[in-house]
Amino acid sequence: MNGSLQSEIQSLKREVGFLRIISFIGVLFGVLGLLGATEKWSDATFDELSVHRLNIVDDDGTTRLAISNKENYPPLTMHHKVMDVGRRTMSGSPSMVFYNGDGDEMGGWSWGGHRSSDKSFVQYMTLSEDQFEQNDDLVLHFSDSDRGREAYLTGMEQADSTPTDVLMTQLNAAISHGRTPAEKDAIGRQFALQHFQTLQRFYVGYNSDTAKLSLADRQGNTRILLAVMPDGTPRLTFLDAKGKVTYQIPQSTP
Repeated sequence: MNGSLQSEIQSLKREVGFLRIISFIGVLFGVLGLLGATEKWSDATFDELSVHRLNIVDDDGTTRLAISNKENYPPLTMHHKVMDVGRRTMSGSPSMVFYNGDGDEMGGWSWGGHRSSDKSFVQYMTLSEDQFEQNDDLVLHFSDSDRGREAYLTGMEQADSTPTDVLMTQLNAAISHGRTPAEKDAIGRQFALQHFQTLQRFYVGYNSDTAKLSLADRQGNTRILLAVMPDGTPRLTFLDAKGKVTYQIPQSTP
């Protein structure tokens, strides 16, 4: 009886000791996992990294660059708020979006291309920079397709200097007064004509027909046009503010 009881006690001691070891290992792995989750890597090397979107941020958390696939294009932000402009995908393109020190979007780079089942194709790249608190100010663009090729650099100014986020709030408020989809669309189009007008100041580029340089005044009126016509003829044209030709080289012949 005593021998049997002593044997059971020794067996219980061994089991308790084993459970203590298992518990200690569990706690150890838990602590190591917690440390790994909170540790900030100052430097690391990867052979390959696959992400849907990558945000580059300052030490205070301000986003300065976002690199994304076509489905995860970052929302438009201004004054630390996401603007209500619906889902933006840059026409289904992967992209890089640039932000200033305030966290406001200030331009981006998008690219894409594909061949369709009917053998048609398209390929494009656009690099843009925004006017402060506004839309595009400088754009470099190239596109190539079975319908033609085009490349240009253009500089613009926005006619309305009101910050874009304020304009979007006003636009959404105006559209809300429309009673039907057609009325809402008409209100939106009229608002865009009044407040989102872009004035092109210069353009240099070419398409399948013509290569040209265009210079405009502060109101967006083309005043000087230098072009190489489809037949290879060079032409320099001066225009007044209403678009009337005032001088041209070579002179037009009757």
